[in-house]
Amino acid sequence: MFETDKILALINEKKKLLISFTILGLIIGATYSFLQPKLFKATSLINFKYESVNSALFKSNGSLNNEVKRFHSNENFQCATKILLRSKNSSEFSLLNLTSEQIGNNNFESTEFQNKFIQNLKETVEVISDETTTSIGIRVVAQNANESAEIANAVVDAFSEQSIPNSKKIYLSSLRSIENRKKENLSTIQRNSNNLREYTSTATLKSLNPNDEILVDKISELEAELESVEIESNFLIAELTYLESNFNEKFSELSSQLSSINDPALNLAKLKYERTKTEDIIKLSTEKVSGLDIKYPWENNLQNVDSDLLKTDIRKSLFNIIDKDFNSIQNFNLFKNLVWKIEETKSNINAIDYSKSIIYDLLTKLEDSFNTIPIRYIELARLVRTKKFNTKLDFKIKSKEVTLKEKEENYLAEIDSINEAIIPSAHFSPTITLNIVIGLLGGLLVGIIFLIFSSSETKENIVSAGDLEKAGFKVISQVPHYGNGTSKMFNLRTKSDISVEENKLVKAFLNIDAYLKYGNLEKEIKSVLVSSSVEQEGKTLVAANIAASIASEEEKVLLVDANFRHPNLDKFFNVNISPSLPHYLFKKKSFEEIIKKTNVKNLSLITCVELTQNPAVIMKSDRMIDFINKVKNEFDYVVFDSSSICILKETVEIAKNVDEVIVVARANKTQLQQLKKTELILKEDGVINFDVVLNDAEF
Repeated sequence: MFETDKILALINEKKKLLISFTILGLIIGATYSFLQPKLFKATSLINFKYESVNSALFKSNGSLNNEVKRFHSNENFQCATKILLRSKNSSEFSLLNLTSEQIGNNNFESTEFQNKFIQNLKETVEVISDETTTSIGIRVVAQNANESAEIANAVVDAFSEQSIPNSKKIYLSSLRSIENRKKENLSTIQRNSNNLREYTSTATLKSLNPNDEILVDKISELEAELESVEIESNFLIAELTYLESNFNEKFSELSSQLSSINDPALNLAKLKYERTKTEDIIKLSTEKVSGLDIKYPWENNLQNVDSDLLKTDIRKSLFNIIDKDFNSIQNFNLFKNLVWKIEETKSNINAIDYSKSIIYDLLTKLEDSFNTIPIRYIELARLVRTKKFNTKLDFKIKSKEVTLKEKEENYLAEIDSINEAIIPSAHFSPTITLNIVIGLLGGLLVGIIFLIFSSSETKENIVSAGDLEKAGFKVISQVPHYGNGTSKMFNLRTKSDISVEENKLVKAFLNIDAYLKYGNLEKEIKSVLVSSSVEQEGKTLVAANIAASIASEEEKVLLVDANFRHPNLDKFFNVNISPSLPHYLFKKKSFEEIIKKTNVKNLSLITCVELTQNPAVIMKSDRMIDFINKVKNEFDYVVFDSSSICILKETVEIAKNVDEVIVVARANKTQLQQLKKTELILKEDGVINFDVVLNDAEF
């Protein structure tokens, strides 16, 4: 670590360098500010009105969570999309990746286009809720000032159009009614118990016979269910009254036109739904009562039909009529949704009315049987019936209370007012002054850090083959620097006249050829892995030229790009990257389909595409090992180019299955400790020997 006085002395010594870094930081900060697109921010505001309800029956007066959830619904963004596209103005919607040309060509009519628009719109809009002011802010950031305000206001307009008013007073009134009925019923249960106890204490008959007991139980169950259904009916009637009142307040002039609609498809859908809903209610109401002969006022039962599907049919038919006959009115979506809610509530009320009538008919039949109970049992039967009825009713009332409170939790507030977004007069980003200050400080800091680290002990770089040999590594060739060329190198051996530098390059690869063929008397070398310690060592260039050099000697050679992180051989040989090695490994293509011809005679190539998933799994797979063995049998020589060993340790899996491993080191770049780390990784997996090619060597 450096002491403070040493750092200060170093800074004083290198003032010019520090000033240069500081000026560079200033330039970067200023350039960044001017190159960054200007962003404008617009915010619209929706203020909600919550009904004040001071009652222990409610947990709270309302929560913005419901409104925020409704705001994020697909229906809301679909409506906003229609509003924006309907305007067809000159805005390019740059933030939404849509151009005015696309809008002008009416491409927005396509479902794919609108889905893309909706998805981008969701990502563009930020919702900020404020419980203290019961409001929601809609914030939009765009590169165009007009666009930011336009999008914010369109989304708010859509939310307003989608909003259906409801009243918390309905829930309050119904809950109070249930609360009062529950208290009254508890008193009745207590009184019934006392009456029954008093009667049985003096009467000869202490209990009913089994058949009468079953009859009384059926009657009490249906009586309790009838009152339970009546509670639901009262709630729906109150809700319908409120909805119709709101409709008449907002669309009174359309009431007569709406009531004159007589569409056969709509009427049939409503009829089927009401009957199916009735059968669902009766099935639920009578599930605890067996042996009933239920008669519906229609011939064919619909119990196997899904009432929700029928409700969808009603909605579809109704919306078709509204879209056709009422699409020119203001607040069209609010009108449409309000009409649907009214019709749905009416159908549910009709289904409940049918159900009450059927339950009443069942009770009448059972009542006839009850009247046949012998006179000596009748008083006891009445007392038991009353007690059972009130006990069952208590359970059903409590269930209704729970259900109603769950509905109350979904209570949606009314919109009190809307503050539309104003077109911003100035951009908020980038902040030029701040960026310049940060650039100045950043440049100064980077300069100081650079001085400290550049003055500390530098890591040992490999400069020559001698450095490698001193460290115990075997160097089989030195490849000289050859400008910025790549593919030019492949054909050097076939040229009639080559320069001195080109001749050095040819000899370098001839040395490698000779070593592979004759340098190891203990084994025949037919497969080679060319890798490196880290990136940018030139291993791909070396691998390509080794393969091309061997192929020029009439050997059948295959070059395999096994670099799953940064494949590059397709660019060297100017071929299509697909189909490639991963296509074969994932069984998408056959072996023959992935082999490509190159412009070098006798040289075939297998390319590779970059894998986003972990390539280590693939390299360790049996499929990869089988591939290596297959290509070794199919060709005279196989050269593998791979990821750097220190970057992707699983490269060792290839090294373990080839005849020779060549590690490329780059003069004045590769650090000796990196090469030693490579050696350690290879040895840990049983690869004891490898050879080194020094790239960019100086002669």
